[in-house]
Amino acid sequence: MGYYITVERNTKVYVEDLNPEGSKTIVFLHGWPGSHKLFEY
Repeated sequence: MGYYITVERNTKVYVEDLNPEGSKTIVFLHGWPGSHKLFEY
């Protein structure tokens, strides 16, 4: 389940943690209106 993080006033970023117990972090950041599911395959 995802959630929003406030990064600045009136600016929120949607976050989806797919492996909360993992030891490494990969950040997918895109600039088009899509979701994390675009990177699924």
